[in-house]
Amino acid sequence: MKDNVRLPSDESTLLKIGDAAKFLDISTRTLRYYEELGLIHPTKVDSNSERHYSKFDIERLLRIKELQDLLGFRLNEIRSFINVENKLEVLRNSYRSTESKEKQMHIVEDAIEINTEILKMIAVKLSKIETFHTEISLKVKKLKTLKTQLLKDQ
Repeated sequence: MKDNVRLPSDESTLLKIGDAAKFLDISTRTLRYYEELGLIHPTKVDSNSERHYSKFDIERLLRIKELQDLLGFRLNEIRSFINVENKLEVLRNSYRSTESKEKQMHIVEDAIEINTEILKMIAVKLSKIETFHTEISLKVKKLKTLKTQLLKDQ
């Protein structure tokens, strides 16, 4: 994230696409591509087709980067993940707006199911990372054995 561009402090302040891209340290083309994929939708598109992003949009984009960088999610996986997060947001709003304990119980059960789905997505990634880690560890072990053998042969 660039120091000269700041995240909007309130919901009504919007960043132009160039400023959003600078803040996120990505290209404007990447932002447009994310829009094409349905990962993000600018809060406002003005008459000149200039895209403007809200604090919520920027937070969503930060989440996308986090999923890519931290967990190595591909964009189609990120789309699925965001869809799941959107479902959770709907459930949160429904929970807050109802006083019926029965409805709240169903909402909580749904949230448990959805969060379990998220955990499964992460578990798949972690399993792949662990497999890769094991493969590299074995290579290092073999290389150390080879190095030891070469030292003995000198």
